[in-house]
Amino acid sequence: MKIYKKNLASYTNFLTLKYERSTGAPKLSSLPYFISADPSSICNLKCPFCPTGIENFERGTMAKGFFRKRELMSPEVFGSVLDELGEYLFIINFYNWGEPLLNKSLPAMVRRAKGLDIFTQIHSNLSLRLSEGYIDELLSSGMDEICLSIDGITQEVYEKYRRGGELSLVLDNLERMVAIRDKLGLGTSIEWGFLVFSFNQHQMGDIKRRCRELGISFRPRNAHIDTEKQPDWVPGMTGRLRTLLDKPRVPLDEMYYRMKKMLGERYSRDRSCIWHYGQSIINSDGSVSPCCALQSSKDDFGIVAPTSRGFNDVWNNEKFMSARMVSSPGGMTGHPGLDTVCGRCANQYLKNLYSSYEYFIIKRFMELYGSSEPLLAQAFKLLNSRDKFVRYFREIIMPELKGHGPG
Repeated sequence: MKIYKKNLASYTNFLTLKYERSTGAPKLSSLPYFISADPSSICNLKCPFCPTGIENFERGTMAKGFFRKRELMSPEVFGSVLDELGEYLFIINFYNWGEPLLNKSLPAMVRRAKGLDIFTQIHSNLSLRLSEGYIDELLSSGMDEICLSIDGITQEVYEKYRRGGELSLVLDNLERMVAIRDKLGLGTSIEWGFLVFSFNQHQMGDIKRRCRELGISFRPRNAHIDTEKQPDWVPGMTGRLRTLLDKPRVPLDEMYYRMKKMLGERYSRDRSCIWHYGQSIINSDGSVSPCCALQSSKDDFGIVAPTSRGFNDVWNNEKFMSARMVSSPGGMTGHPGLDTVCGRCANQYLKNLYSSYEYFIIKRFMELYGSSEPLLAQAFKLLNSRDKFVRYFREIIMPELKGHGPG
């Protein structure tokens, strides 16, 4: 992952949120360094283990209707979020519940993010008709990474999971995308993502060869299989396949293991959730979810409304503050106990999701400012020791941060 230069305010905000997470602060002066901004909650496929795909398949038969509104993010909503957070953001993932390429404003959104030195990424099924002009515009926007979801190399195998998808259309789009990227001399990373099932694992060799021909990356991934519905879809985990899927991927998963090693037991013991501090989810209508796993709008914590309600108004509202108190070192002590979905969290494994991004931010600071900003550099070096970091930040850094951070 490439972390761009960013200014000192971005790094002081990062240190502040690390301090506020370490101390379990309910109200924050810091803002997230990472967001998932969903350009589209609409999808064109009916994948059987995806909430949006299930809803598409069952539309008309579901008693309670949609999990959330199906719409495209407006430039106004995205602009409002970026006006407030852009200076402090290192990463934006442009995807969550839908197909991002359905939003024709996406290239403009990416271009605006790139103007603030923010790393950008999308995930796409690529099974839609794309003009040469749109592909050119998307690549020219500065998009850093395009991850594609293509789970087969024949239509019969591909459509078992990507229901409603057309493989010939996907491959045509992919070939044109690679050709335009190469013609323009761009460094956009294009990745063939492949969920491994019993019915497609025999095609992995052919796909790897095709990726080499195209000059793109191949990324097999474990599929989240509903074994009650499809027990026969579980792949045969041969020694070779298990090694491939469990092997740390470079660079992201490698950094995960390095962070885990660096932080030791604290990494898995920390009760607080990263989605309450360093990361956040902005849905296509501007609503803010407490984490990436909550598919229903009833669990959202608020909504960004351009000109009337900013992200920070939601970020420090009663629901977010209550959620932080629930997972703080002191738990619910002295708190009236506002009920939120976080108090009943069934997704504890998500509490440090994407925290491996932090390795890149720390490394980049040391490259850019390590010698010229010795006080901040020492704070970064102490991040692997909570008590020492908290004490140093409180006594040395806090007096120096006035005027640097968002708060």
